[in-house]
Amino acid sequence: MMSPSQGMCTNCGTPATPDASFCESCGEAISGATPVSARKRAGGRGTMHGYSLKRKMHGASGALLAVAIFQTLGLLLVYYQMKDVLDVPEVAGQAQLIIAIVAVLAVCFWGLWWWSKTNPFVAGVVGLVLYVTLQFVAALVEPSSLFKGIIIKVIIIVVLVKAVMAGAEYRRTMRAQGR
Repeated sequence: MMSPSQGMCTNCGTPATPDASFCESCGEAISGATPVSARKRAGGRGTMHGYSLKRKMHGASGALLAVAIFQTLGLLLVYYQMKDVLDVPEVAGQAQLIIAIVAVLAVCFWGLWWWSKTNPFVAGVVGLVLYVTLQFVAALVEPSSLFKGIIIKVIIIVVLVKAVMAGAEYRRTMRAQGR
């Protein structure tokens, strides 16, 4: 906890700003500070700085980064598996289409990761909708594809749901602070 008389956070040693409720570095509550709700009623602006808010944002960003990396590795794997059939004219077009789709998906998730640094909730929702929609379309085209790699698909969906939840928590916190 931080002591206003000392002017330093007792948790991490960062100098305290006089009107802060939380340490700007680690997010630790400052003892003796006016509660956020009371400051809002009095016209003040309640803020949570540091570690707590960043952790919420990084939860969403980290999940999208993990999916982006996984999709990139998947692209390399798909290319490696299909490089021999790219020379066969009868199936070269299908192989190129599959590789292109996986590449576009990887690029989309890299873009969503970048976007999640400023808007983690919406980026997480878009990522989840994109991935589930693509799996649904793939299942319509080839129903057996639904069960191919089902464990990995479920893991990706769980990670994306966690990204949405972390983004929602970040959004609630930002709105509560009036940002």
